[in-house]
Amino acid sequence: MKYIKQNDHIAYLVYAAADMAAGAGRRPAAEYSGCCGLTVADTHKYLPLWHRLQNSLRQTDFSTCTVDQVLAILETVAAGIPYSTAASGGGNISLYDHSRLTAALAVCLCRYFAVAGISDYRSWCAGAKKSRSRTVPAFLLVDGDLAGALPALHGRSIFVEVLLEHCLGELFAAVGLSRVHLLYSDGGRFYLLAPNIPVVTGLLETAAAAVNDWLRRQFGAALYLTLAWQEADAGALMELTDGRLCNDNPHCARPKKQVSKKKE
Repeated sequence: MKYIKQNDHIAYLVYAAADMAAGAGRRPAAEYSGCCGLTVADTHKYLPLWHRLQNSLRQTDFSTCTVDQVLAILETVAAGIPYSTAASGGGNISLYDHSRLTAALAVCLCRYFAVAGISDYRSWCAGAKKSRSRTVPAFLLVDGDLAGALPALHGRSIFVEVLLEHCLGELFAAVGLSRVHLLYSDGGRFYLLAPNIPVVTGLLETAAAAVNDWLRRQFGAALYLTLAWQEADAGALMELTDGRLCNDNPHCARPKKQVSKKKE
C-alpha cells in the first residue's frame, strides 16, 4: 500500500474490506470442520487449479461479461481452497467466500463514502481515521423471506429455489448490486449485504413491491416477499462468518423480527 500515491485509490477500499472479511473468518476450527476440500499441505493440487483459472480468464471477454459470470468462474476454482494459509487451518473459510465477501464490503464502502463526501480512502481505510471507519454504519444487513404457502410446496425445493433466484435477480438489478452481496440463501430465506445509503433503501422498497406484484399475478395471495434491514458498522459485520451464522447473530435479530411482524 505504501507505493500507492493517490489518496482516493480503490485499493484502500479493498484493503479495508479484506481486513474485515478476514476478521469475519477468524472463528473456532470446529465451526469450519470440512468447509474446504483442500488443505495447506495439498500443494500439488493447487497448480492445476491455477492453470484452470488462468485459462478461464483468458477465454472471458471482460467488455461484455457480468460480475456474476466472473464470480461463477472463481467459485469453480476457489470454493475448495482454504483462505487461511496457517498450518493449523483453524477458523478457515474458503478463498472463494473470502473474496466474495471482500468484494461486497468494498462496494458498500465505496458507495457509502461517495454519499458521505469522503474521498480520502487512505486516511479512512489505512491511516489515522481507520478506527473511526469501523464505527460508521456503512452497511445494511437485509433479511428477506419468500413466505406464504411454502409448506404447500414441500418436496418442490427446486421450484422454490428457482422462484427465489428470480426474486433475487429482480432485487439485485433494481439496487445495482450483484450476487457477491448474497450472504445466505436457503428455503425461501435470504440475507443480503448492501450499502447503507438512502437510495438503496428506497430501491429495495420499490423492488419488493414490484416482486410482490408479479407474485400476485402468478400465484394470487399464496406467496409474497417480505424485506427488512438493519444498519451495521464494520465491528458488527466482523462478528459474522458466513450466511449460516446470520441465523443466530444478534445483529440479524432486528430485521428478522421485522420480517416476522410483516408476515403476521
